[in-house]
Amino acid sequence: MIKKFRAHARNLGSKILMGLLILTFGIWGIEDMLLKSNSNVTVAAVGDMKISGAEYQQALSRETDKLRQMLGKEATPDILKSFNIGPQVLQQLVDERLLMLESRKLGLRPSDEDVANNIRKNPGFLDDKGKFSKKNFEYFLQTNHISEKAFIEKIRSDMAVSLLINSVTSLANVPKNAPATLLSAREELRNIDLYTIPSSMASSQAIPTSEQLKNYYDANIAIFTAPEYRTISYVLITADDAKKLAKDSKSNLANQDMETAYHERIEEFKKPERRKVEQLLFATEEGARKALEDIKSGKTFEQVAKESSVLNPKSISLGLIEKSSLISEAADKVFSQEISMVGEPVKSSFGWHIFRVKEIIPPMTLPLEEVRPILEKDLQQQNDERAITELSNHLEDLVAGGSTLSEAVNELGLKMFTIQPIDKTGKLANGTVEKNLPQDDKFLDIAFKTEEKTESPLINGKSGINYMIRVENVTAEHVMPLDQVKAKATTLWAAQEKKQQLSKIAQAISADFANPAKRQIAGKNLEAPVSLTVSQKAEDYKNIPPAMIREIFSHPVGDATAAYPQDNDNYVLAVIKQAMPVFHDAKDPKYTGIISSTTREYKTAVENEIIEQYLRSLAKKYPPSVNMQALQLKSDE
Repeated sequence: MIKKFRAHARNLGSKILMGLLILTFGIWGIEDMLLKSNSNVTVAAVGDMKISGAEYQQALSRETDKLRQMLGKEATPDILKSFNIGPQVLQQLVDERLLMLESRKLGLRPSDEDVANNIRKNPGFLDDKGKFSKKNFEYFLQTNHISEKAFIEKIRSDMAVSLLINSVTSLANVPKNAPATLLSAREELRNIDLYTIPSSMASSQAIPTSEQLKNYYDANIAIFTAPEYRTISYVLITADDAKKLAKDSKSNLANQDMETAYHERIEEFKKPERRKVEQLLFATEEGARKALEDIKSGKTFEQVAKESSVLNPKSISLGLIEKSSLISEAADKVFSQEISMVGEPVKSSFGWHIFRVKEIIPPMTLPLEEVRPILEKDLQQQNDERAITELSNHLEDLVAGGSTLSEAVNELGLKMFTIQPIDKTGKLANGTVEKNLPQDDKFLDIAFKTEEKTESPLINGKSGINYMIRVENVTAEHVMPLDQVKAKATTLWAAQEKKQQLSKIAQAISADFANPAKRQIAGKNLEAPVSLTVSQKAEDYKNIPPAMIREIFSHPVGDATAAYPQDNDNYVLAVIKQAMPVFHDAKDPKYTGIISSTTREYKTAVENEIIEQYLRSLAKKYPPSVNMQALQLKSDE
């Protein structure tokens, strides 16, 4: 019940307390709060019941871990801080104390027998047979560093709080017609006239004054900040390069001792005995033995497959298989059978099998000539890799010896590529992506970590390609002067001005539509509306903003909504023409199920409201106190 209370009572207790806590916690993030409170200090109290810094830190740590698991990779420190869960965690602890204190005042104390039964039924303390395990119970106490007495009292307290909450929420009542009314409201459809206020209604000819342009430039300086650009040269070393430069590469390969390579890898070319096998599979031993008797009496394997209760009548052949491919229960028996011999039934987890061997291919070793293409390909790859490594090492030696990358490339007969200045995403100054970059994820990262006028280490890239980068020039990130970006700034200012004009036009039209007497005249300046029937599922409509859907269903028929912007810069507004209730057959089982679900949802909402109001009353009866200094003061470390 405590978990249920925590899940639903998010804004419970004293409004003043929550306000103070939010102010306190809003200054720091989660990690800070985990370090601030001394574990021995009292951070809050309800009556004579205290909340220690250690308890608070443990609770905050648990909730933080849950949040991290939920967010995954998105759980950055800033994101965690934005959730500001500190006040909620402390409020939950305070609310628990309120309920514990009230249950104690009311004399709600479960008996020892009830507490023992509760512990015995805990799934975590049951063994494999579903019985209470003292060993599991003691292991839990040990790993959680809690005594048996303390745990029993904790369970007793939780049970008392559950009794209290159950007694309070038993007052929750669902009016007979409420679920049907709620469901009807949710499923109601509405017919609307959808008007579009096109962006063309706003002038796009505005020209800014010098002052207006300067103000826009200053307010949007990030737009006019050029990123860091780098002019980069690089050399690629591929297998083709290595082959061209390696002397007698082909003859070296032709003269390789194939027999040596063949004997070194002889185990790869050994083929174990293989057998062409057929099987019949039965659900019972009785069926398998009857089929075996039929075969012994003269019927063929195929006849039995068609006539008996075999489970695999259309797939009796297993093909040519090795011993390791057979089920373990049958492998030895099948590979000791003679050709055409039908073995005794074999049981497995699939059922009962009868096997017949059709053909035996003895073990063999593939001859050299048959595997020569494999060896040639592998040896060629080894030669290529060796040649790339040698050429790469030679390049590194030349650069390390004082040669520039350009000089080393010329000496080795390689080709060097130089590209125009790019940013760290690979884009040129005109915004297009530079196409002549190696297809390697590390390339840009290395290029932007290498110092100007220096070379990177030799990088082993994808697909056996090695490369080295030289950063020729670095243009640091900088704010471009207004004179340089005047055309761009003017275009952006005009676009912003047009949006602002359109917003004012849309607001004026919206005001006219709100007055039925002016609506017809205002509508004449717009294109004919589109008649639509909409539901409350905002995700079903790409051109209607979710806020507009909510307004359509919150206003009476005859009203007009406000004007809302669309992604295409137009605005839309709607006139609500008709409310269309959805009727259900009360005898339809599907409808009955939905009503039951809605009833439970309604009751849960009522229970949560009761709990909230009850906790507010308890907070007045037992005013909580919070040690703000303990929460605010950072450690000196």
